[in-house]
Amino acid sequence: MRLDDEDMNRVRTPDVMTDEQFERLAQAADSLAGTLESSAGLHDEMEGHLPGAAAHAVRDRRLAAAEREAAAAYRRRELPSDEVRRVIRNNGGDPERDAAMEQREIDAKRHETEVALREMAVGVRQQQLDDREEFRTARRDDRDRHAADRDRHAADRQRRADDRDRRADDRDRRADERERRADQREVDYEVEHPRGPETPAS
Repeated sequence: MRLDDEDMNRVRTPDVMTDEQFERLAQAADSLAGTLESSAGLHDEMEGHLPGAAAHAVRDRRLAAAEREAAAAYRRRELPSDEVRRVIRNNGGDPERDAAMEQREIDAKRHETEVALREMAVGVRQQQLDDREEFRTARRDDRDRHAADRDRHAADRQRRADDRDRRADDRDRRADERERRADQREVDYEVEHPRGPETPAS
């Protein structure tokens, strides 16, 4: 928490304060300084999304430094300097403004989360579409490959059938040639050995 003027009035006479009281004040200042440093870091992250975030971070760090100086003074059993008190007083938080800033931070974080979720959903959907297209392409390629195999087998069968037909034609042609030569031999024989007149039966 930030020490206000009333708190400071209570520590205007360090001689009447105990070491334990000074240490409590120092610990409170250190704790606030740590909180302010964390707030400054958060505002650094939000600089690109939240108007005024950079200025808020600078203010938080300036106030954190003042709180650490105040803590060091308390541990020396001293009051913070007038300059330190002025920085703490002038840079103290405005509850309404800080609440509005915090709400804007929450809204910005929510928006970032929603955007990230949408991007994730789009990525998942795109991956599903890619997987589906890859499956369809693989199935189409498989059908084409099987069709090509069937066509190749059919062409092989047709070629073997054509070979068989050609061989059958060759056999028929050779058989015709043999018959023609046999007929020619018979004709030649008849010419060379004519038959005599037949003798009538008695």
